[in-house]
Amino acid sequence: MFGNTISKKIRPFPVERDERRVSPHVRDIRLKVLSDIDAYIRQREYGKASSLLQTILNTGAIQVKEIWNPLVAVIRAQDHTALGVFLDLIITETRAHPPFAASMERFFVALDSNYDDAYAIILAFSTDTGSKLAMAHGFLGIIIACLRELEVRRTNAFTACAHVFKHSEFAQFAISGGEQKTKYSLTNAERHLERALELDPECDFFVPFHAQVLVALGKPEHATHMLEQRYTKDKNIVVLR
Repeated sequence: MFGNTISKKIRPFPVERDERRVSPHVRDIRLKVLSDIDAYIRQREYGKASSLLQTILNTGAIQVKEIWNPLVAVIRAQDHTALGVFLDLIITETRAHPPFAASMERFFVALDSNYDDAYAIILAFSTDTGSKLAMAHGFLGIIIACLRELEVRRTNAFTACAHVFKHSEFAQFAISGGEQKTKYSLTNAERHLERALELDPECDFFVPFHAQVLVALGKPEHATHMLEQRYTKDKNIVVLR
């Protein structure tokens, strides 16, 4: 489903591309932390695993961006349940580290299995600690549009596609236009996508989604204007041509 594609496109922290910039000391500490957390998780010692992560972050020995993606990869290799429990504990026990990385990762995990759970997670996050995070509002807008489309297809007796949102290298999707009586509102989806761009004007990831929602709402001129502005600003954005 669409979560598998999206979650691979944007993560809470970009993958470190040049390990040569990481000092041997930091690399050794990181490997030790990953190894210990992996062992704790396998033993279902989630409290010890979260405490170790919080301690190492609080000391400043490792930055969140240096440990987060490798850590998630290690736990995900075990099973999704272990990752979910660990993330829930991190979110519950600390409001400082990461916190948005854990909340967003929890959302991505839910996307792999249950859209309704993912919606509940990102909705709660976007109204709390993620209220000023573009990523939270952007993905909330996307999943609202997705759930609305699924409901429309069920209501109209359509066969739901394996990919309601059709993805390529860049995010693209098609949704049904017109007034539809559903639990989820395209107007609400547009509001959150707009908010995402307000919070982070440089983020291009949500622009194609936003444009499609505007077209479905009967605002093609608005969508065209937004895309033209983006293309004028950066002609390397091929998907917006």
